Amino acid sequence: MTDLHTDAANPAKPVVDGAALSKLLAGVVLAVPGVARLEPTLSTAGPGILLRRKPTDGIRLIRQAGVVDVDVNIATTATWQVRAVTHQIQTSIADVLHAHGYTAGDVTVSVLTIDAN
Repeated sequence: MTDLHTDAANPAKPVVDGAALSKLLAGVVLAVPGVARLEPTLSTAGPGILLRRKPTDGIRLIRQAGVVDVDVNIATTATWQVRAVTHQIQTSIADVLHAHGYTAGDVTVSVLTIDAN
């Protein structure tokens, strides 16, 4: 099991691997009010999306020297303001990355669908 906390001896050292970080961020995104679901694309899920879907499809991470760029594709509900939802996602992702010893780079949120209900 992956430890999701920073190393006490070296708080700046990230100890979350890429798969665990993707799962963690997927949960953070889905917890934001107004997010209906993650929306996979070929760039975030790859061609494997045609065979089976993973819970992290819709999130793409690019890590380089402790800086993480995040690309998120979502569907929102029509009852929430899209701008507020995307801002909350960006803030939440940056907070989680910082808490786990990473620096947030570009956090891009794309709304691919707005559900009517």
